[in-house]
Amino acid sequence: MTNSLYCVLIALWLSLAAAAVRDKTDETRLIEAMMMNYNPAARPVYNASHTVVVKFGITLTQISDMPERNAKLVNEPQGRGRRSVKSARPVPDEQRLMEMLLENYHRFSRPVINASLSVEVKFGITLVQISDMEWTDERLTWDPKGYNNLKILRIPCEKLWLPDIVLYNSADDYTTGYMNSKAMVSHDGNVFWPPPAKFRSSCKIDITYFPFDDQTCELKFGSWTYDGFQVDITN
Repeated sequence: MTNSLYCVLIALWLSLAAAAVRDKTDETRLIEAMMMNYNPAARPVYNASHTVVVKFGITLTQISDMPERNAKLVNEPQGRGRRSVKSARPVPDEQRLMEMLLENYHRFSRPVINASLSVEVKFGITLVQISDMEWTDERLTWDPKGYNNLKILRIPCEKLWLPDIVLYNSADDYTTGYMNSKAMVSHDGNVFWPPPAKFRSSCKIDITYFPFDDQTCELKFGSWTYDGFQVDITN
């Protein structure tokens, strides 16, 4: 009698377990299997001597802000004498200074005494862009046949290992930048993460030949903690 009861209980437990498995979708089962014992803090290689190659690219969608920074007026006013102002009231110092500086000042002339010198203007730039990052995570591989030919998963980025790529010449702190978004993971371990991002940087420009000039702003991206033997960034 006791053995029969045990058999009934085991059969009931197996049927409930089978029903629970049937209630899960293929994608749910696969995500649970992939995330089991997965540590996002560890580099996605089984052999620690291997390098993670990250393909990195950016697509500019918008320049949201371009304030001038540290523009310098380097010429001296031609009117050096104190301008005579006929007034019964004393003239404020700031007003006297402005009148002296703007006497004989021509705003259409470049602000240099020597015409052969360049005017150096520093300005900040805020870029709204999509950053494309692609790498291989050796831990995230599976056989699609076991999941009804499911070949791609979309997993929240905070659950995965991510390359800590930052803008070195950023004008902001390094806590801003990428927005949380899902990454596309293929069955062969390929991870594609295209997060929207907002970066602010500063550049030097030469306006000697303005408006017939081209300006180049250099943005330096790289890993914050890994060296080139651990994470290799390519484009």
